[in-house]
Amino acid sequence: FFFQAEDGIRDHCVTGVQTCALPILRGAPAVVERNLQQMAADYPNVEALVIERLRPALPRELVDLMVVARRFGTPKIADELLFQLLARPLGEATRDVVDAMVALKGPDAKKALQEIIRGRIAAARRAATDAYLRAANETDLEFALQLASDPSLDQQLSGVQVLAAVPVDAARQRLCELLSREPSIAGAACQSLVQIAVPAVPHLQKIMAAPPMDRAMPYAAFALAQIDGGPDAMPPSAAAPALASYLRAKDPLARSLAAVALAEMSYRSIAVPVKDSEIVEALIDVAEPQRSEEHTSELQSHSDLVCRLL
Repeated sequence: FFFQAEDGIRDHCVTGVQTCALPILRGAPAVVERNLQQMAADYPNVEALVIERLRPALPRELVDLMVVARRFGTPKIADELLFQLLARPLGEATRDVVDAMVALKGPDAKKALQEIIRGRIAAARRAATDAYLRAANETDLEFALQLASDPSLDQQLSGVQVLAAVPVDAARQRLCELLSREPSIAGAACQSLVQIAVPAVPHLQKIMAAPPMDRAMPYAAFALAQIDGGPDAMPPSAAAPALASYLRAKDPLARSLAAVALAEMSYRSIAVPVKDSEIVEALIDVAEPQRSEEHTSELQSHSDLVCRLL
């Protein structure tokens, strides 16, 4: 199965044991099962065979190898999968390898995923983060907080994702605190709070009740305007004057966020101390930032961020 090139697809770049792409492990389940059983009969030490092939395997072969790994997997194979994910890019096979490793690691899967998330391979970090989110619970708060405080932007963004998946108030409170950070982190935190929806509302309303200090208030107002949680989920009328001041400020991002929130408040018949024309002008700048006489790359990026959040 691994050593006969006629059973696979020959690659002109490699020879010998590297020539098999294992198409026999794709297709009809009955055919795959029959060939797996034959493999077990022909190679009593499948573990050693899989580990040997993992090290030089190209992405396409890795996808097929994961079928074997899941069927005949052992802790040793799981450790080798972890090593491969940490050591080199695996291309199109990355998610298959992560999923196989998680299945084989069992109770130790989260610890392995944490190691990959902190690793150097970007594609592996993304796949490991997605796998981690599917299993996240209250016990993952500490790891999420660590990631969110890491100096690396990629780690911080992963931390925001994990915080959003941890169903405790402390995680939501930390996401609200991140609204004061630079736009890429604050925008990700805002998006996560919108996805959390109603459980995030009390924390967002605390920001709305506090004196305006930075962009946290317009971000919070924007998030509340996007959450479909009834009247309690709307920015309060008492915050309208502060949002109006953001609308007239020179900060284009805060202005855009405030415009969206004020527009929703006006639509919901909440009194706002600005003319509709001012809100419309600001909203047009969100949609068409290039029309502004003060158009800059920063204004464009802020507009793009708000449009993504919408």
